[in-house]
Amino acid sequence: RREGAAKNNGRVGGKAETIVPKSVERSTRKGCFKCGDMSHRVARCPKTAPGEAETLLTAQVSHWKVGIKVMVNQPQRQKTERCGLLENVVRVDDVLLDSGSDVTVVTRGVMDAVDAAGVKVVTVSHSAPHLAYPYGRDAKPVVMTRSVKFNCVTLDTTCGPLVLRALKSWVDDASTATELIVSPPVI
Repeated sequence: RREGAAKNNGRVGGKAETIVPKSVERSTRKGCFKCGDMSHRVARCPKTAPGEAETLLTAQVSHWKVGIKVMVNQPQRQKTERCGLLENVVRVDDVLLDSGSDVTVVTRGVMDAVDAAGVKVVTVSHSAPHLAYPYGRDAKPVVMTRSVKFNCVTLDTTCGPLVLRALKSWVDDASTATELIVSPPVI
């Protein structure tokens, strides 16, 4: 019958033939492991000796477990050497292109490093503070009163350097970390 199916594009006698692999047929069988009868399971099989049903079930479960892929809870993140470079002088290791951020934010730690390197950037103090609201129930708003304009920010990417010109950013004076968060209007 399969020979005719191969010659006639899967049709035998004008009807389509469904070819089911034997592995699928075996996996859908739900009868007794011992005798194959569909009316009962191995635990109620009249042909099993005392304790044999438990042995058969244990063997079948271990056979099933061999085919199950277990995911291990290990961090998949690997540290990269990628970073950002401000004004071609100051290195920033923690750069995030954040699609959920409303504003670009640089921390005071970065501004301290810019000052220590002697790099001149335009910094503006604002009379009305800008509030940024971090995600989280107990998160308090970040109050920022300064903004800065970097002439050149170079981000090292897998596709090569990405240069951002005239990047305006708010300064988080409360954080001494060296971090830069770039928001979607820039991305």
